[in-house]
Amino acid sequence: MTELKKQTQLDWRRHLLTPEGIEGMLFLREGMPSIHKGPADEMIFEAGIVEGYKKAIDRISEVIAVAPKKEVNLEND
Repeated sequence: MTELKKQTQLDWRRHLLTPEGIEGMLFLREGMPSIHKGPADEMIFEAGIVEGYKKAIDRISEVIAVAPKKEVNLEND
């Protein structure tokens, strides 16, 4: 699997936090494929597509998530 470079993650995060980036992610989430009634095999296939789409969108959020900063205790307890 190809890993994103740290700089790419930072640039992507910076863009997705802009109004345009937020609007784009909303567009992708709302434009998610749907499952249509039909033969069982087609519905199962479409369900797989929908699940893959959801996972891909969620993966974007996971990859660019800001890692929590460690709190440093400077006092000697």
